[in-house]
Amino acid sequence: MARFSANATAKDLPRTRTPLAAVEAVPALNSAGARTAVEAELLAHPLARLHLAIEACRGADPNASRTARLIGSGRTKMAKKLCEEAAEVAIAAVKSKREGVIAESADLLYHLAVLWSAIGIKPGDVWAEMDRREALLGIAEKRPKSVIRIQKPEAAKE
Repeated sequence: MARFSANATAKDLPRTRTPLAAVEAVPALNSAGARTAVEAELLAHPLARLHLAIEACRGADPNASRTARLIGSGRTKMAKKLCEEAAEVAIAAVKSKREGVIAESADLLYHLAVLWSAIGIKPGDVWAEMDRREALLGIAEKRPKSVIRIQKPEAAKE
């Protein structure tokens, strides 16, 4: 099971229920070393803090940071770990182990966020896709495989 240590800036932010769609890429600290209230609120979402913590581990000593070691292992290893965690979530669910599903889901999200980071994907990129799908299909729907491919906004402009 993976664990991470958030940097002090991310760890000290308040834990509020910020909607996923509101979480976007947040600029680095300003020259005075502070964030605006809006930026702090956006970072109140756990996945936004996780993203920042993962980014902070880039270049860290792999002997001191499991996240740095995972980042250094390459995308294939990251993808393998993601699949392992997804399987552990599924196994816990089949066994009706609620606490296991919760714990393994946290590990799954961690490994997904590490893979996103390695590819250059920010949480806001995924939230934008979720917003786009919600507008087309509704929040609880995934595009059916049999439907003609829905064009993304940039493809529709061509």
